Amino acid sequence: MAMYLRWGFLLVAVLVVTPTVNSECSVGQEVANRSGYLSDFATAIVLVDNVISCDGIITSWQFWPKNSFSFKALVLRQLADGNPSSWTVIGTNDIPVSDVVPNQKSTYIVPVGDRIEVQNGDVIGIAQYHVNPLIAAGSTGSGTLLHVAINAQTSNLLTNGEIFSLTPGSTISTVTSQSIGGAAEPLQVSLSANVEPGCSVGQQVVNRGGILSNVRIAMVLIDNTVSCNGVIASWQYWPKQSFPFKAIVFRQVLTGTTGGSTSTWNIIGINDIPASNVIANKINRYNIPTGDRIEVQTGDVIGIAHYDDGPVIAADAADAANPGTLLQVAVNSCHFQCQLLTEFEIGNLELGSTITTVSTTDIFVDSTARLQVSLSAEVIVSPHSTTGSQGNGASHLYQSWMTMAIFFASVSTLIYLY
Repeated sequence: MAMYLRWGFLLVAVLVVTPTVNSECSVGQEVANRSGYLSDFATAIVLVDNVISCDGIITSWQFWPKNSFSFKALVLRQLADGNPSSWTVIGTNDIPVSDVVPNQKSTYIVPVGDRIEVQNGDVIGIAQYHVNPLIAAGSTGSGTLLHVAINAQTSNLLTNGEIFSLTPGSTISTVTSQSIGGAAEPLQVSLSANVEPGCSVGQQVVNRGGILSNVRIAMVLIDNTVSCNGVIASWQYWPKQSFPFKAIVFRQVLTGTTGGSTSTWNIIGINDIPASNVIANKINRYNIPTGDRIEVQTGDVIGIAHYDDGPVIAADAADAANPGTLLQVAVNSCHFQCQLLTEFEIGNLELGSTITTVSTTDIFVDSTARLQVSLSAEVIVSPHSTTGSQGNGASHLYQSWMTMAIFFASVSTLIYLY
């Protein structure tokens, strides 16, 4: 009888723990008024011990400013070589002066589309441009060691221009604060961030020298793979001209066969981006209305379709440092020669459609199979949708198992007592 009791409680424990995979965390010390300040000169500082303890996206920053100046909040990652003085900038959020209210706790809610995807082990930092005290700091209690960014060639502190130029992918060198006459460490710094479950997919969205395509086309960006389950909340893109297009999520069809140059994909969802949201020669963000958000799973990929003969999305050739993504284009038949989808067929693409694709090099003689493409998406994890397109079903399954677990636990207890 006791065996049933132990088994019943074991079943409950396993089912309670399993769904809690999408945790959230915060990073940084308590945001409060402090007697001192972090810096009174233009600089970029890595808060070495303010380490992020979960994977996800930064949704907000909190800080206690001494003055009202704009600044950059940073996320950094130590280089793979393990050098404690070398960092890669993973992301930046520009905090506008309107959100920096002196002498009180301030919160900056990061707009959807600007949220930085982070990993366990990343650290936060700050870059300020002004020669005035900004973030409150003090030496009482435990805090963080500080590393200050320098120009690797000159060993001088970064100039204002170099600070403005810090973008995702930038590499910086640092020295300890005390080595350049900084205050005794560690310091408590009134800067923190909240991290919630989510991820981004796609390459960096910047201006590029080329274009993805200048013909009507539907294209799968093979290596732009979603790495979490959730819903797409926004798309980011750099258009060369103002044309509407379709942002698409694909899922590969597993046919059980191997070989051949074609692939088959199901369309999981489409967002129609209107021309009014496609402003040429700048980064664009399209925040998706709640009811139009596409539910995605790990392993889904993103793509694009456009109807007009003209350049839309900025792209560059891939290289060793920036491998980009493989490209495949949708075709309607390949009996004799593969034909691209017509404008009518592109217009009729919808949720549930199945497409066949081939490599771009099979269609365009002078094309390249791999490009860096300025299109990305932000995925957020909804509490009601944590397993992609099977979210509701999984939720019901979990509830059913919980009911069964409670039932078995109750029965085993009764048997034991009897």
